Amino acid sequence: MYICVCRAVSDKKLQQAIDQGTNSIHGLRDELGVIQDCGKCGCYVRDMLQKVQNSSNPTAELEKIAS
Repeated sequence: MYICVCRAVSDKKLQQAIDQGTNSIHGLRDELGVIQDCGKCGCYVRDMLQKVQNSSNPTAELEKIAS
């Protein structure tokens, strides 16, 4: 599915960039061009990045379970 229509970036491309170590909004913007034109993809990009960061952070997962 396309998450950035302006730059033709799919969710798979975004996931691939994150998996390869791009771990910030600025890095994803520089690498893929997301959030540069209309900005409508910004929420999805932030959510996906946060999910990946949370899943690789056991403390955050434990806090989520405890609350």
